[in-house]
Amino acid sequence: MRSRSLTVQCAAWALALVGAARAEEPPHTCRYVREGTIPAQWVDERLRMQGAINGLPARLIVDTGAQLLTLARGAAERWKLSLSHVDDTTVGAGGESEVYRTVVRELDLGPVTWHRVTLDVAWQSGDQPDFDLLVAANFLFQRDVEFSPADGRLTFFSPRDCDEARLSYWDADAVTVEMHPLGPSDWRQVIPVIVGGKTVRALIDSGSPWSVVDAALANSIGLQASTKTSQVGGIGTHSVAARTTTLPAIDIGAERISNLPVLVQDLWGPAAADLHQFGFSDWARDQFQVILGANFIREHRLLFALSQRKLYLSYLGPVSTPAPAGPPVTPAD
Repeated sequence: MRSRSLTVQCAAWALALVGAARAEEPPHTCRYVREGTIPAQWVDERLRMQGAINGLPARLIVDTGAQLLTLARGAAERWKLSLSHVDDTTVGAGGESEVYRTVVRELDLGPVTWHRVTLDVAWQSGDQPDFDLLVAANFLFQRDVEFSPADGRLTFFSPRDCDEARLSYWDADAVTVEMHPLGPSDWRQVIPVIVGGKTVRALIDSGSPWSVVDAALANSIGLQASTKTSQVGGIGTHSVAARTTTLPAIDIGAERISNLPVLVQDLWGPAAADLHQFGFSDWARDQFQVILGANFIREHRLLFALSQRKLYLSYLGPVSTPAPAGPPVTPAD
């Protein structure tokens, strides 16, 4: 619902990555240059990475479902950061939240160090955040990035003449699906999926421990969920009722995943209750209806090839239908 231009530091983040390398030209014209890596480990269904703010250790979560680098209110108060209120809001799982802004002297994200970085501070939250900073889409998707759960790292690439090349260098049979940003200034990535015979948009969200199906979609396809409910929260003031179920099948390109555990919840009800904006219903219809969360991502090797607007994925679990084979490209070291 909101956007603002990326900071200069964010636009230039790749210059600070450690380990950039070059190699001789491979036989084909495409060179997929590995720019650097950042260690990241799954802990309690959260993809965590090491970092620091103003030299103090910080709890960082890699969150592809967050639009902008976002500091938790508790962290800002704990470190006594100067805050300024801005005429802006953010929308999370719990609805709308006020936004404050702060400038930190130094921000370390793995091997990347920024100086004098402006951060948003989400003020309202329906639960107690287990993070200090969300490492969000405006940082992660400045380059092609690979999520490799087995290796415990994020790897960033820059392509050279790779428009038509197959970039899944680790798997000639990796599935390929079209991928697009959520909006003109929103770097979060969505893909088409088929659920219950309907093609809908799915957000790849490493910040969500579970995959989620919107309640309206679940009702429309006759997806039955448990009668027991739990309350889930996030940024915003509301908690949301969620019910567990198993999605019989979800098709992603040429792959079918069977029996995916999901939550069923109203993804947009809290935002609708808070915003009361004309045209909100039309806006909500254009949003994603499925969230592919940590329980999906952990079982896949993913390459967000923003240079091609494609997602490459290899399913690591026992139930999958692989994509047709094709010649992969070898990354240049």
